[in-house]
Amino acid sequence: MRNILVDRARAAQRDKRRHAKVELNSRIEGEQPVDLIELNTALIRLAAIDGELASLVEMRYFGGLTLAEAGVAMGVSEVTAKRRWVVARAWLADALANSLGDD
Repeated sequence: MRNILVDRARAAQRDKRRHAKVELNSRIEGEQPVDLIELNTALIRLAAIDGELASLVEMRYFGGLTLAEAGVAMGVSEVTAKRRWVVARAWLADALANSLGDD
């Protein structure tokens, strides 16, 4: 799902086609909409630092899993999944606010 959404965002940026633009509701927990390409770049960076955090974000954001479901999929308790989710959200918020493209 992540790849599909990122590919769609990239295609929209190319603006080669003259179709009606489709807005995706790209939100993390009710926050402001995010640029899927920037989110993908941030997730790649996060995966290089901590693959489990990146997997958790993918499960929650792109897979729609609850923390309990993601915890089961990762083989950890729901409390551990919540703790990791807080860390991953904080890291992503910082990465998106201070993206590498902002020079």
